[in-house]
Amino acid sequence: GATRTSGLCEVTWARVESAIPVMRYSRGNRQASGNNMMCSPYSPESGVRTFTGSRSASVDATFSDHADDCTDNGFPRPQGYVMNLTAIANGEPPIPPDGWFKYVNFSAMADGLLGQPSPNLVFYFPLLPQNFSAYGGSRYWTMVASPRPDMQGGREQDVWFRFQQLRCSGARLAPPCELVGTPQYYDTYWFSNSPITDRWIRPELKANASGFYGNLLAVKRYWDRELAAEGMMALSLPDTAGTNGSWLTDQALFSMVRSMISRDDTWHPRYGVLPGYGVSLQDGFQDTFTSTATAALEWGMFPYARGVIDNWLRYYTRDNGMITYRAEELAQSGRMLTIYALYRDYTGDAQLLLHHFGRIRAHAQWLLYRFGDALRNFPDPSDPRHGIIAGGDEGDTFVAFYERWGDQPQGHKYSCHANVYRGFLDLGRVLREIGEESGREDVAAHASELLAAAPKMLAALEASLAKTVVPTSNPRAPRCVPTGADPLDAVDPGPPHARQGCLGDFRGYPELMYSGALTAELADDLFNHL
Repeated sequence: GATRTSGLCEVTWARVESAIPVMRYSRGNRQASGNNMMCSPYSPESGVRTFTGSRSASVDATFSDHADDCTDNGFPRPQGYVMNLTAIANGEPPIPPDGWFKYVNFSAMADGLLGQPSPNLVFYFPLLPQNFSAYGGSRYWTMVASPRPDMQGGREQDVWFRFQQLRCSGARLAPPCELVGTPQYYDTYWFSNSPITDRWIRPELKANASGFYGNLLAVKRYWDRELAAEGMMALSLPDTAGTNGSWLTDQALFSMVRSMISRDDTWHPRYGVLPGYGVSLQDGFQDTFTSTATAALEWGMFPYARGVIDNWLRYYTRDNGMITYRAEELAQSGRMLTIYALYRDYTGDAQLLLHHFGRIRAHAQWLLYRFGDALRNFPDPSDPRHGIIAGGDEGDTFVAFYERWGDQPQGHKYSCHANVYRGFLDLGRVLREIGEESGREDVAAHASELLAAAPKMLAALEASLAKTVVPTSNPRAPRCVPTGADPLDAVDPGPPHARQGCLGDFRGYPELMYSGALTAELADDLFNHL
């Protein structure tokens, strides 16, 4: 039958518990509680679990496993402020600073989303039985964090909060349940409301239900409009014995929403959020661009893809063809050329590429230079490194190269070479078409450069692999495709298979597969060996 919570906009704890696995530890200080937070804006990578925000703000609202305010914005703290002051207001004993692990069952907390794909967060805080109460049931708190959907040029992110406590008659927080007291609403800051005093803000200006639910509705309307404007595809995945298709669909869609809100001022990229990888020095990380642009194109989110590509070419690709980042990542650089070609193929829009043609050409010619360097440095065709582009696929390794004044050998990774080859092939074809359509001789000439190099690069790759593929004694995986063309001791010490990458490479193998340059047999060999 109906209960006092039947009409509330949230699922029951029993449904949450059946759907959400136990929360994984997200780093930070496990022992922090109350007003001591798991995460800290003053420490890197310090325990961010989830985040919410808007496209227009420059920062996001981040939370820890315990729903702490990770960037110390001044949000209402769930334990030390809301729960503690509510307990006092209700005549219960205050929770001492060292008493929270006897009050909240942190190991049973859960988080989720409210109103998918809107980025509204919900946290659940099961409470432990207390000796001051004779109540035989169980209690829990919920916190909903609903971001202001459009900050309209404001750099900071406003968030509306609702806290409410429920008491359940069943075991393990099972219904029937009812509200304890009344819900509490906060507009971003702790001082916008209080369960115990009016001293912080004039009573008539306290955050209230109409503000919270009005924002919740505005969030839904905003994201309904944004995603409709993208014209993106809709997924319908079946549920199987081992996979929940509905959850996968929700996860995929919300990943795109989070990609959009994590960007600074709508379009500028961020590698992550704060505290941690959201620092500005990571903005030009090549993988952020290639993964985002690829996902947007494959989802059919062409307005988003155009904005991401335009921003990248406008602010993060330099006039000399290099990237606004601390080091090169050659496989990703090759992939960029393919992305530009895919954009034109999928949308028919040639104007974006023509507008940024100077930088696109400079970037591609830098890679042509690196291919020529590979031919010059290893002129002997019998050497597996002949014609295989040398360079890094991971930007973090750059210090090792400049510290050795150029003497540090660079690896000849197949993933780098294959993606540059594929980029030349794809972009060359598209630029040839654009050059003919627009009458641009410079575009057509550059297309010819790329298309002349592409078959030579593929021939070099195939010749090198013919020399380096390693036989195994395993009939189920008779051959191993190595990571690169270098001799066993040239770059990486270690067991022979590891030195040639036959035990796997966290970057090399996925990037190599993305290039589509392997034969079907070698692609099977790669997966079979792994």
